[in-house]
Amino acid sequence: MLYTDAEEYRRAIPSERSRYDSVQYLRAFAALFVLLGHSMSAVTDLCSDGKCAFVRPKWATGSGVDLFFLISGFIMLISSKDLFQKRGSRTTFMSRRIIRILPLYWFATTMFVVISGLARNDVIDLRHIASSLLFYPWNPHANFSGITPVLSLGWTLNYEMMFYIIFSAFIYLQRTHALFWITFLLISIATLGHFIPQNAISIFFWSRPIILEFAAGMLLAELAIRRRVKLPSWARLILLAPLILLLWNPLPELRLARTPNELTRVIVWGGPMFCLLLAAISGPVPVPRIFERALSRLGDSSYSLYLLHPFCITATIILFQLFHKYYGTSLYPVPVLIAAIILSCTVAIASYSFFEKPFGAFLKDRIAVQRRRSDLPV
Repeated sequence: MLYTDAEEYRRAIPSERSRYDSVQYLRAFAALFVLLGHSMSAVTDLCSDGKCAFVRPKWATGSGVDLFFLISGFIMLISSKDLFQKRGSRTTFMSRRIIRILPLYWFATTMFVVISGLARNDVIDLRHIASSLLFYPWNPHANFSGITPVLSLGWTLNYEMMFYIIFSAFIYLQRTHALFWITFLLISIATLGHFIPQNAISIFFWSRPIILEFAAGMLLAELAIRRRVKLPSWARLILLAPLILLLWNPLPELRLARTPNELTRVIVWGGPMFCLLLAAISGPVPVPRIFERALSRLGDSSYSLYLLHPFCITATIILFQLFHKYYGTSLYPVPVLIAAIILSCTVAIASYSFFEKPFGAFLKDRIAVQRRRSDLPV
């Protein structure tokens, strides 16, 4: 998934290089799809005062998150397949996940708080910041429709952390038994969520049907482990047909600025992405060699790309506005859009190379020392 080390997947199935590559490409695609959507929304706002013209397509770019959740379930099961029924596996699993998620998210959240405070002189709400850093979906100033962490994209991490906790609770079982109980619990939570009032903000948020996408990803992983997902090329092409729904995006409720995480989303957005992931892991993905390295690097950097792209989009908009103000240049939406995407990808790759990877390796080494002292699996 977006929040999973590529190396973990490679170690888990070293003989499945093409399958690993396909998931890497999808991680890049998911992050780029979200980036495209937010960039188009920013350009739409930029042009709202009549200085330029831009009509945002209806594309369901937010479905990149649904693909992320599917990939998360998929890779969690595969990369952890040697941890099931092992002593200390729960601690090992959670430490890996925390190392992967927490440093960059805390850094990005802190950076957002500092920039917002300097730019708007906002009053810092320590309760909101604390709930954001602890992955707790709570906002004292909003109802459910407005609940977001300080760094708004962190709402997905609130779901991710919930999934990790549930996953770790059953990792002491044999893999197929754990898969059954994790899936059963996710379905039960989503079912009970139908009866939970919206004013129970945190519980209501965690019980949305979007959590079923983790279970769907795990199901594909189990099939992959058992080598039961090989399909002919014509069948894989048919699986791509539902992607048309993501470009058409016909339902008005799925075109809102804050998309509900209900069953409609799971079916209309998660369904096509499920088919895409199934097609990708069912055989080799024909990617031109010239794009392989770039997509692989973006796949590695997808977490950085997801968390940091709002800063890059804002910086791009400000820069173009300054040129427009002081040099009288025209505002053309397409160059702004392209510049925001290029800057976001560049910053993401740099973040992964110089922050995520080395800092994560440092933390893993420190924890490995502690594990050896405790005689636990690293």
